[in-house]
Amino acid sequence: MDKKTYIAQQINNITGNRRLTKQQLEQAETFMDSFAKSDIDNYLKQQWQVASSTPSETNLTFEQIKQKTNPANPIKNWIIGTAAAAIIAGILYTGWILTTIGQPTHFEHIADYVSKQSSSPPPTVMLETPNSIYELNSNSIEIQTNGIALSGQSHKLALNRPHTEQKDNTLRKQSWSKLIIPRGKDFHLQLSDGTEVWINAGSTLSFPDFFDAQQRVVKLDGEAYFKVKSDEQHPFFVETPHETVCVTGTQFNICTYSDEPMSRITLAEGKVSVTIDKEEHHLLPGEQLQQTFLSGIIRKEQVDVSLYTSWKDGVFEFNDMTLREISFRLSKWYDVKFHFDNEQIGELRFSGMTKHNYDLEYFLKIIAKTTNVKFEKNNSGIKVSEL
Repeated sequence: MDKKTYIAQQINNITGNRRLTKQQLEQAETFMDSFAKSDIDNYLKQQWQVASSTPSETNLTFEQIKQKTNPANPIKNWIIGTAAAAIIAGILYTGWILTTIGQPTHFEHIADYVSKQSSSPPPTVMLETPNSIYELNSNSIEIQTNGIALSGQSHKLALNRPHTEQKDNTLRKQSWSKLIIPRGKDFHLQLSDGTEVWINAGSTLSFPDFFDAQQRVVKLDGEAYFKVKSDEQHPFFVETPHETVCVTGTQFNICTYSDEPMSRITLAEGKVSVTIDKEEHHLLPGEQLQQTFLSGIIRKEQVDVSLYTSWKDGVFEFNDMTLREISFRLSKWYDVKFHFDNEQIGELRFSGMTKHNYDLEYFLKIIAKTTNVKFEKNNSGIKVSEL
């Protein structure tokens, strides 16, 4: 397949709302990096001209982009810079891949902000045990307690019990530890029963060195994805400030940050029981339980699970999400606060996909190129306003 055919195929995939997998996203990035900028400019300029005059399924679908663009912002308003930059911006706005496009237009202050952020010391995951506090950096760590080895390093920790120590726990006293995940980091933990937990940025998880004979319990503030080791005789509980989740063996995501207006519990596999104010709610795969804190409203919805779990694989993915909701995600990962000039700006909706290791500038550049929104650094974070 030649380069032009490949590009046309990817454009049709994106504008057709076919989500790219993480592997496809990386392949597309590598492929695009192999082009000289002039190749992209010339080919996409030609495709734009063809599509704008004779839309078809095999070329860049100009009408699809036009229909999906905010009606309040005509296409001419976001054709900025080179033809390639403009067309790529349009494609990205309609679909599922975010990448670097051209030079910044409203990002002099943002670029400065990002460079200052990157020059500061990277945040460190902290492990608090009853006896000490540890920084989990690139060096490996091993702590022995109750015959259990807590071992790992900067991104991963595991509780391992030697076979000879796997016996009655009635005479043992549980020892609890806490993982504190700073903004800009995530972490993987394997508990003593084999349950795996992916912990997102800006979260804390408290856990025992072993589970007692009756039940398995951990405590979460923030966001985490759980892959619970099946054990029907010993239910697994996740306690948060707002609800208690009970399972025996399943996979699910909990997002319950104290600085966000609602919590979301999303079930990927198995069954989940959620208790809120003594009322029990049950979820099946593909369902999400939402609790709005201010109003107390609780509702259950059918959702695309990957939109709420892809973060654990290093990808931001969102569909028809408001800019304010997106800002919650970005603030956790890039450790920056967003301030909106008015409520209307925060309600603008976007769809897209990008990787965690992209700079904040890349992401905001897409939004600035496709809307009348601009981003400026101020003393307290990033100001979001209309042009």
